[in-house]
Amino acid sequence: ARQAPAAGSLPSVLPRSLAGMDPKRASAESAVDAAGKKRKLEQHGAKDAAKKPERTPTEFDPYLQNRVNAQTLTQYIIESSKGDKQMAMLMNAVQHACKVVSNSIEKAGPAGLYGLAGNANATGDDVKKLDIIADDIWVECLKRSGVCGLLVSEEQETAIVIEDEALRGPFCVAFD
Repeated sequence: ARQAPAAGSLPSVLPRSLAGMDPKRASAESAVDAAGKKRKLEQHGAKDAAKKPERTPTEFDPYLQNRVNAQTLTQYIIESSKGDKQMAMLMNAVQHACKVVSNSIEKAGPAGLYGLAGNANATGDDVKKLDIIADDIWVECLKRSGVCGLLVSEEQETAIVIEDEALRGPFCVAFD
């Protein structure tokens, strides 16, 4: 069994150079010695930190910097509309329509939605299947925004007038 050290005896962790000294003095010197070692380590660490070269730039930095400082389209719309809520709503509806159309185009190949639809639009052009899908998406997004009163599309023979007063707004939007 292990015995507890006698009162006044030095713990076994003290260096041998301090073992024969008065316990109080040995303890004080040990503390001074530890503080000196700590100070040397801090100084050595500071020297190492000073020796480290600055990070060298890479070819990816412009892209990473842009991602960090990038502003979303929604943030830009809110800041640039200067309190015009209806304009912000219209721009967000346009943004949403673009995203939905983009998603539809991505899925068009597997769904067999490439090619001609078999009819002509108001200007006499052959209508493609994606034209019809995009037109439907744009009309729905703009109608539901609540800020459009009139929509004009190349795919439609006549302008689309928003009759419902709850959904009608001050803007006329033309799109192709």
